[in-house]
This record gives sequence, structure tokens and C-alpha cells, in this order.
Amino acid sequence: MNAGVRFETRLAYEPHPDRAILQCVADTGCDLIVMGSRSGYLSRRVSARATVPLLTCRNGWGREAAHAAA
Repeated sequence: MNAGVRFETRLAYEPHPDRAILQCVADTGCDLIVMGSRSGYLSRRVSARATVPLLTCRNGWGREAAHAAA
């Protein structure tokens, strides 16, 4: 928010998580999807059908960033 980047967190319940993510993209008109890479299968399914770029963050990214900033 300090950088002027608007973001929104949403919770969705759907038997198919990829469909829920893509529906949120359609509902909000977002221009970037950011998700963890823990489920490679899920990120591949979202990436295959997404109309906007997908940024995946590998596990432990937060810890590495915190160490780099220290």
C-alpha cells in the first residue's frame, strides 16, 4: 500500500480451487495473480487458463526475504 499498489485478498469456497481463483479474477478485473507454488498442480491449472499473468512464490520466500532485509 505504501508503494501505491492496490491489492485485495478474497476467500472463496469451491470444490475446484482453480475455478474459484479464475472466477475471482473475472469478478475483480485484477491484472496479476500471486500464489504460492506449494501446489504445482494448482498453479499449472490456473496458469493454463488465466487471462492475466501469474506470479508464483516458492515455499520459504518470506523467510529468505526477511533474512535479506536484515
